[in-house]
Amino acid sequence: MMTTNAERAAFIEAFWKQLDPTPATEENEFRRELERRIAFADVTWTTDKLPGRLSDRAAIFAFLGIPTYAAQANIGTSDDTMAALRSGGNGDLGDYTGKSKFVPGGTAPPPKHSDTDNLEQDYNRGSRESWIYRKERLPKGIAFQELRVSFVTKQGYGTAVLQKDPQPMQALGFAAEAARRDKQLN
Repeated sequence: MMTTNAERAAFIEAFWKQLDPTPATEENEFRRELERRIAFADVTWTTDKLPGRLSDRAAIFAFLGIPTYAAQANIGTSDDTMAALRSGGNGDLGDYTGKSKFVPGGTAPPPKHSDTDNLEQDYNRGSRESWIYRKERLPKGIAFQELRVSFVTKQGYGTAVLQKDPQPMQALGFAAEAARRDKQLN
């Protein structure tokens, strides 16, 4: 355990030295680029509750870089799991999966599904921000032709919360390993 400022400073120096792609030069290009991306995150994504560097977008941006393109859209009833459950009534969960247990001649009719959710208006449902990375923007070795990273913003849920789908999580892990190995960010 490091107990003095000198020990902490030595640890930090050794950490960055091991990630320096050109140790013979004065500048550590890896550190400079990572700090540039973190500064961008602080300027762009800081909220009242969280500095940009600690946001989910910053983690993706730090390791995957600029997306090929990005889009933002309001979340509709069909995109919101809770809204879809509310609009479907109090039916059996099988009704939502297409495996209804209703038997003709039984005691209760199947629930009536509605395309609307009367508990939340569309403007209050939130938004989804999608970053798309095409193959040429992904680290070499990632097998995906295209990668979609989604962030959801909704009151009570958070601001730009990374949706932890398998492909983006695998890509982020691979990009972090590649950055350590190759001493270079994507």
